[in-house]
Amino acid sequence: MTWERQAAKGEPVPDGLPLEERLAYLALRNLHKAFRAGAVTKEEATEEKTEIFSTCHQIREARVAWGMIADRHAVMWKKIEGPASEFFKTKDPAKAEEALLILYGLEG
Repeated sequence: MTWERQAAKGEPVPDGLPLEERLAYLALRNLHKAFRAGAVTKEEATEEKTEIFSTCHQIREARVAWGMIADRHAVMWKKIEGPASEFFKTKDPAKAEEALLILYGLEG
């Protein structure tokens, strides 16, 4: 990470970092502080640093995946909006069926 040296020096969290990187920054900053204070060994610090970056990566992947899911849902609801509105206006069962097919990913 480009901010790793800043965290090691104990500097404040830079503006604009995504959530997972802000969390990793804080954890890494505290890890360096603990190492300098002698609370953790170099081996322990190395293991924790690996865990911090691994967790950061997992959080990033989850955030991206949830964003993709949200985008897909937004598209689906936009497709459903027309047929659902038409159904409520006209009570045409074909419009209800069209909306349901879109909802279940079978059409649209």
